[in-house]
Amino acid sequence: MGNCLFPQILRTCLMFSCALSCFAQTLDTGILGTITDPAGAAVAGATVTIDNPSTGQARTVKSAADGKFEVRYLVPGAYTVEAQASGFRTVRSTNVTVQINQQVRVDFALQIGEVSRRSRSPARHHCCKRKMPRLARSSARSVSSTCR
Repeated sequence: MGNCLFPQILRTCLMFSCALSCFAQTLDTGILGTITDPAGAAVAGATVTIDNPSTGQARTVKSAADGKFEVRYLVPGAYTVEAQASGFRTVRSTNVTVQINQQVRVDFALQIGEVSRRSRSPARHHCCKRKMPRLARSSARSVSSTCR
């Protein structure tokens, strides 16, 4: 009877480990930042769209009262981040690369102007170090060394 259970237990363990490794591919992955006006004051309620051109998927959020926004659990890849608010020009940052277990910061300083006019953003984007779960640390070592 014990020999019959071993293959089932082994299959269950393999399925569980595969599920965990797939989950770890996006664990703690995202884009975050702050939206400010030309004077450096926070812009609340700005619409931030994060688009992955290769998959066609987009997510939209609003900036909080302190101008901050955050979109988590993104699939690793290259993203376009766009910010717009009433009375300001729409700004866009392209080729924002998100890697496994990485938070990328994209800050926007909006310029006063027509909403329909788009401009390339002087947005800064860089990696943010975050504490990672123990399972994800080994796969992230090579990523964090390239993120400076």
